[in-house]
Amino acid sequence: VKEFNKEINRLAAEKVEILREILSFRRGIVMLQWESAKAELEIDELIERTKEFQLLRVTKDLQAMFRGDSEESKLVEVSTLERQLEQLKSTHEDKVADLKRQIAKISRLVSDKQSEMEALAGQIEQLEASVLEREAIHEVQAKGVDNKELSKRFEEAQMKRKLQ
Repeated sequence: VKEFNKEINRLAAEKVEILREILSFRRGIVMLQWESAKAELEIDELIERTKEFQLLRVTKDLQAMFRGDSEESKLVEVSTLERQLEQLKSTHEDKVADLKRQIAKISRLVSDKQSEMEALAGQIEQLEASVLEREAIHEVQAKGVDNKELSKRFEEAQMKRKLQ
């Protein structure tokens, strides 16, 4: 019976060892399946990242970051922009001054033209008065009126002329 128990224990130990090997083998298979699934997910993630980088718009800041530009380059860019700003300000001031000069010139021309128009208006009034006098003289001559009336009208026309 003892030998029989020993034989049963030995066979049981062999079966336990076989079961442990099966368990270990299954663990290996499960581990390989898990590693395979993990690798596939990492591949999918890398593909998505690649697409994202391909579709990414590259800006100046991003380019500077890729190149590893330092603060010095940013300072140079800032100083360049400040110089451009100063240049634009001076150009603007020059344009404003030029436009003010043009406005002053045009204003002088307008005032000259207005004074010329006033002078011409005075001349027009004088010429209209002269035309009226001549029409009156012509009427007198055409009617053949006597000298007294003619001289009286002539004197009235001269008085009007002197009053204007």
